[in-house]
Amino acid sequence: MSSTGTYARNPDIHGWFTPWRFGLLMAMAIGAVFPQVIFGGETFFYRDFGVLAYPSVFYHRECFWRGELPLWNPLSNCGAPFLAQWGTMVLYPFSLFYLLLPLPWSLNAFCLGHLFLGGMGAYWLASSWTRNRFAGSVAGFSYVFSGAMFSCLLWPNYAVALGWMPWVVWSAERSWRDGGRWVVLAGLIAAMQLLAGVPEVVMLTWLLVGGLLLVDVFEGGFNRLVAIRRIFVVMLIVAGLTAAQILPFLELIQHSQRDRAFATAKWSMPVTGIVNFLVPMFHNFRTPQGIYFQVGQQFLSSTYLGVGTLALAACAPLIIRNRRALLLSLLVVVSVVFAIGDNGPIYRGIKSVFPLMGFARYPIKFLLLAAFTVPLLAAMAVAAISESRAGEKWGRGVSSLIAVACASLFGIGVILMFARKNPFPGDEWPVILVSGLSRALVLTLIFALVAALRTRLAHLAAGGILLLIVTDAASHTPRQNPTLPSRVLAPGLWETVHRFLPPKVGESRVMISPSAEEALLKSGVTDFESDFLGKRLAGWSHLNLIEAVPKVNGSSTLQVREQAQVQSLLYGTTNQAWPGLLDFLAVSYISSESNALVWVRRTTQSRLVSIGKRPVFTAPGLPGYLTDTAFDPRLVVCLPSAAAQVVTAGEVTGAKATLETFVANRVLCEVETPGPAILSVAQSYYPSWRATVDDQPVKLWHANHAFQAIEVPAGRHRVEFKYVDRPFQLGCGVSVVTLLFSGFIWWRSRRKLERPPENKSSPDV
Repeated sequence: MSSTGTYARNPDIHGWFTPWRFGLLMAMAIGAVFPQVIFGGETFFYRDFGVLAYPSVFYHRECFWRGELPLWNPLSNCGAPFLAQWGTMVLYPFSLFYLLLPLPWSLNAFCLGHLFLGGMGAYWLASSWTRNRFAGSVAGFSYVFSGAMFSCLLWPNYAVALGWMPWVVWSAERSWRDGGRWVVLAGLIAAMQLLAGVPEVVMLTWLLVGGLLLVDVFEGGFNRLVAIRRIFVVMLIVAGLTAAQILPFLELIQHSQRDRAFATAKWSMPVTGIVNFLVPMFHNFRTPQGIYFQVGQQFLSSTYLGVGTLALAACAPLIIRNRRALLLSLLVVVSVVFAIGDNGPIYRGIKSVFPLMGFARYPIKFLLLAAFTVPLLAAMAVAAISESRAGEKWGRGVSSLIAVACASLFGIGVILMFARKNPFPGDEWPVILVSGLSRALVLTLIFALVAALRTRLAHLAAGGILLLIVTDAASHTPRQNPTLPSRVLAPGLWETVHRFLPPKVGESRVMISPSAEEALLKSGVTDFESDFLGKRLAGWSHLNLIEAVPKVNGSSTLQVREQAQVQSLLYGTTNQAWPGLLDFLAVSYISSESNALVWVRRTTQSRLVSIGKRPVFTAPGLPGYLTDTAFDPRLVVCLPSAAAQVVTAGEVTGAKATLETFVANRVLCEVETPGPAILSVAQSYYPSWRATVDDQPVKLWHANHAFQAIEVPAGRHRVEFKYVDRPFQLGCGVSVVTLLFSGFIWWRSRRKLERPPENKSSPDV
């Protein structure tokens, strides 16, 4: 007997929900929820999708069509690694979809396509466990149509990682049971998820895979050591195939601003957030644009998993007595407890014992594990309730269904009574009341339809359940995924409105003033389009990438540590200015202190590449020279104290540097100097940058703490700075070797990807 038990199927329902029909229903449902996006008239834009994800994709696409590999981004944070950021998905193969097809439609379709992929994967996985295609359909719909899943449309890479999640679990399970080509297939699928660049989702996926492996090891039926060896080979294949992405990422982590002090928990789910599983609008606050969030947690715009889905999942451990159901139930509890984070004592206690847990900056992300496991439990419950268990009556299933339904309805009633008598600041009682009553109605209808699956109305009941799951997700909160006309993302807005050409890469930069940055972050503009277009005109976050405007700050997830320290100095207060530092950074425009949309011209900025300054040697750390009002970047450049033992140059009069090329991965200039001189480049220092003088390598130093400088001998020389990513090159070699190794395993394997026999846990589809 399989680990979930043997179920006698209703052949009509089981036969109707074939993969093709399920896929068609899933596609139709996604299209019904997001029709304006599917047809291209409107686009997602809200929060990180518009200001971070889309601009990064736009930059990646521009590099692609120029024939450049986007290793470095010169437009943000005074220059920052791009491919190594990982979440940019430069090496994810299916990124070609939005690179080749028109934006923004292609990125929207890319995200929704991965929702579809995730739904198909959940269907396939649940069908394999329950041998019930309708139960698999419930899992697929419940996984895709939930508030938590819709929240992740803000980040295309999250949509990708969650889309592959069920396929990783399914293929990994097959790999340790059947070996052969399944090992290679599991490695390829898991590599796809890893290349999405969401370490937390990958970790949660493999936590579940590890638990399922332990369940199989305890239950036996196959060689345990062989199973462990196979999954180890899968992990080696994943690591090797993704080495070209992982190695640059690890290099960036070492030089980034993220350390133990940086990793403070933020956006944990409030304890009252547990109530939102039944009444999604309880104790939520409304933003000026009308979007609701949990108080104290603004990462996910909703944590709602579907009241019917959750209640069905609660039935599973009551009906199904096996280790798999127990494992999934335990993981749901763990994910919720960890999502509460520092708001609860358990997470704080664990973190005190294991300090590395503190690196999970957003504990709410743990809830994504529940968003995956709850639909699987619901599918298992549907299979057990709707079909007779071998040798048993189905009375226990129905009694459990009734008990959970009554408890859930009672809970909703208690929550509404509490909300009425004990309102929190910002609560909107009418909104909470409608939320609770409508969820009670959805719950009642779903449970009634589940009970009807054994009647002659089974087909209508099955369709009604799926329809309610979709309706529940689409209606549980107002405007969770707002859209705007696609034209709001069209380039060229800067020139049209500001009526002057912005600076180009290699010329100078713009800088959002600290007060303007604060105002944009806390924008209270109620109209979505006005707010978004205003942020575009202000070049906020990563929106400068759409206009190709170089900027001092940006939204790079990982910043080079020293550059982040200088940026923190600039933005540490809204009433302090460092004119000398701004001159060195070549800031030619700064936003007005009183109006973020107005750019004020500066005329004292230095050139990005300059030569002949007097070197001043300082101890490690942020040099005081940078904050000194007397600091003149035309005369002085700060170098690390270690350079004093090597550098012979002093202040040189008459030295000239003529900039010839300043592009993403290369800076080229002609230098003429009467004596040894320091050549500085106001671009972030990073180990992958290499400098040569007349094609001979020279030492690259930190200039003014976070930027670049070299010593140039007397005479006329050709100086080149080039971005050479050695970890990426090494990773490419490892990935190629791993791909060849995987091909060899595939070729040598005599096992075929065929339908397994009935006694194996795989889908009968």
